[in-house]
Amino acid sequence: MLDESTRSRIRHIFLSPRPNFVLMTAADLLGLTLKKLKREIEDGAIVAVWTALGERMTREELVAVAMQTWEQSVIEAALGKYAPSVLPEAIRLVELRARVPRNQLDVLRALPGGRGRPSMRC
Repeated sequence: MLDESTRSRIRHIFLSPRPNFVLMTAADLLGLTLKKLKREIEDGAIVAVWTALGERMTREELVAVAMQTWEQSVIEAALGKYAPSVLPEAIRLVELRARVPRNQLDVLRALPGGRGRPSMRC
């Protein structure tokens, strides 16, 4: 389930026209503490840039970290009708149907979460 806070933060990240964000704002949007974000920057896991206004996180880097933070299905649900305008078609989720032998279908149905029929997202 997607709560309104997460939806709002994801929309802010993906739909904002701003080229960069102050670190405190970036941390808030990602659901991190400022201390944790700075540690990730020091470790090289997240890239920050220096501007005339101080250390910032670029929008592109914020999007990249968001893609690692939330499942893509959550991001697409949060973006709703805006998903096609901000996510390249090549990476958007699509429904996949497949033909498999009956015994494999039975195994998929028996798996936890199988709910009697396989449901796979790509």
